[in-house]
Amino acid sequence: MPDDCACGWTSTADLPSIPGPERQTSVTVGPRERKLALDAATVRRARALAKRAGKPIVALARTHTTVSVERAVLRLGGVSGADAEGIPWVNRLVEA
Repeated sequence: MPDDCACGWTSTADLPSIPGPERQTSVTVGPRERKLALDAATVRRARALAKRAGKPIVALARTHTTVSVERAVLRLGGVSGADAEGIPWVNRLVEA
């Protein structure tokens, strides 16, 4: 953590521990951190199936959407506000 943290902590060693048996230790796996004790092969299979199932939906969406539809969906999803320059977040996301 940065030294100028508003909470006053300077490292993760300063963080309070969470007592009790409900605490679950996470396991670091590559760039991601696992929170649940799931079989890695099952997770890979689920991700592959999700990617396969999503491909036709993504293809359809790419040919049947407009910037205004994408902004409307983001607003319906609860995205609001603007950045420091006053540009709405929905515009920033659609441009990305």
